[in-house]
Amino acid sequence: MDRRSIGVAAIAMTAVAAGCSASGSSNDLEAAVVPSSGTTAAPVVMEGAVSPEIVGSWKYILGTYQFSPKGLYDVHYDYMRPSGPGRPDTHVFGDDKGSWTADSEFVYLKTSRGDIIRDTYKLSPDRRKMDLYAPHAKTPETLERQKG
Repeated sequence: MDRRSIGVAAIAMTAVAAGCSASGSSNDLEAAVVPSSGTTAAPVVMEGAVSPEIVGSWKYILGTYQFSPKGLYDVHYDYMRPSGPGRPDTHVFGDDKGSWTADSEFVYLKTSRGDIIRDTYKLSPDRRKMDLYAPHAKTPETLERQKG
């Protein structure tokens, strides 16, 4: 399993985040902004504005996101990461809070550490699902809007 498939699509949005460890601290989000080996990435800057279409609570396979209308986000993740044959799985968990914006193509997350994560997003026509693509990801993290 690669670092991207483990994390928050984090951010996610992600979350969530990629390469999470079992520490449960916001440092788990660090790998989401690290460029692929052998490449040099330009710094990501926050663009866009708070999008009413994204505001709300979203659930994904590894946890939840809350996007506020004030441009703040809260992400929580809690899952078991396979460790390989003969080794026990690792419990991965944590939270992070920061700010967010979006434009017509990207969601930008500024983590509690000050790192900026830019994920491509696509909302379903009914606005109940959102696919997030971390940089270089071939498959998205799918988030589902929660009621209330």
